[in-house]
Amino acid sequence: MTLLIAGYCYVLAALVVGYMLRQYARGRHDLLSLRNIALVGFVVFQLTSAAQVMRANGAGPFALQDPVGTGLRYAVWSTVFLVAFITAYAYAPGINRLASVPKPVRIDVSDRSLRLFAIVCLVTGAACMLLPIPLVMHVTSKVGFSLMAIAAGLAGWLWARRPHAIEVIIPALFVLGAALACSLIVGFGRRPLIAVAGCFMFAAYFSRWRYLPPKSVMVRLAMLAVPAVLAVAMFTAARGGLRDTSAGPVAQIKAVATANPANGLAMLADGQGTAAKSMWIMENFPEQQAYRPLSTLLYAAYFPVPRAWWEGKPETLSMQLPHLARVQLVNRDVLTLGPGAIGHAAADGGFPVLILYAVIAALALRFADEIIVRHATQPLVVLPVVCALGQILGLARGEAGVFASIYAISAVGSWVYIALAAKALVRLGLVGSDAAPAFRIDDYQDQYDFEYYGSPESDPDPPAALPLEVRRIMRGESEPGRRAA
Repeated sequence: MTLLIAGYCYVLAALVVGYMLRQYARGRHDLLSLRNIALVGFVVFQLTSAAQVMRANGAGPFALQDPVGTGLRYAVWSTVFLVAFITAYAYAPGINRLASVPKPVRIDVSDRSLRLFAIVCLVTGAACMLLPIPLVMHVTSKVGFSLMAIAAGLAGWLWARRPHAIEVIIPALFVLGAALACSLIVGFGRRPLIAVAGCFMFAAYFSRWRYLPPKSVMVRLAMLAVPAVLAVAMFTAARGGLRDTSAGPVAQIKAVATANPANGLAMLADGQGTAAKSMWIMENFPEQQAYRPLSTLLYAAYFPVPRAWWEGKPETLSMQLPHLARVQLVNRDVLTLGPGAIGHAAADGGFPVLILYAVIAALALRFADEIIVRHATQPLVVLPVVCALGQILGLARGEAGVFASIYAISAVGSWVYIALAAKALVRLGLVGSDAAPAFRIDDYQDQYDFEYYGSPESDPDPPAALPLEVRRIMRGESEPGRRAA
């Protein structure tokens, strides 16, 4: 029976991936969006991870007392979560109007202006990460990481405009390398690393690739994604050996460079055992442990408050889980274990909370994606929204409240900083205040060997559902009354 449950989890994962690709191929949703990043995280950390648990018959550090019963319940909960999430995202009442409230940063988006902003973000981001600012450093450092990712994104935006120009390639490699190096040295974590690489890919996609045929887009994204995934895998393999040491930056980089990517890929494919923790929580809450009503949602609100200001600040579920599960051969006081999206719901109130969390996540991500679609040709709007992709990818793994709060701090903080920086640079006369046309379908076409997707000359008889959506995407607009799916 456990093998059947594992097979169901694999099928469900394939259906989610197929749903995203089908929507993109039909012109109904962008290939790169925060919703899709979150769904990929759910597939890895909650579905394929659950399949591994079921194939092992529930054995492991978080051994299950009733693998079949818990596995069936977990499969139902995962399906309900996905249905509630996708449905809420598609309908999202009021989100279209709400997404029009944030005022976009609109300046000249010429190469010169974006190069200047990349340098400003790189320098300011490094300062925010390195300067010891008492009490608020845990907040300013998050903004610093996001500015590093935005600098890499601006480099990607410029590179995608002229991918064969050496005067663009060299500065782009420098900015990307500097951002990656700071992410590794200052914060030895995967999420900042994913943010930098992901921001670069999002920038290339929205700068030019979004308007190309789907097959061409996926080939180009794969060329960037494969080395990025291998780098994260090597980092994952190396990180375990350095987690409890005081190794310096040189030792960290050596460990990553010499790590076995196969081991890291195996750990990533397993979802780092997240589903096993979620199932253990389902078995033990509320029978053995009392519910923690909406604790994940509440912690997202008071995460920014330093513990130095609040001595009794509650601990997260990921901090308590090693003690609750009596994990052996580890320092339980420093170890944190991500409980997964399903685990959070099981500990915070059960099935009703599962639906509530799915709806809240869907509405929040739809709001962010709607801002991107409305201003798809404006890099200083798109990049602050996608500057913390590592947090979005990790939502399904947990600690979800912390990740959501870090994302909000990163996005809002970088948005405010860029708005202030833009005003200062305009007053100094270093950039123009009026946004120049960001994209024309015939710009740089001689650098590619195919026509742009949706061009009447190359697509005289498109499928019935495509023309309106393609025109909307090419204009970077969003009709107020449209439904996203």
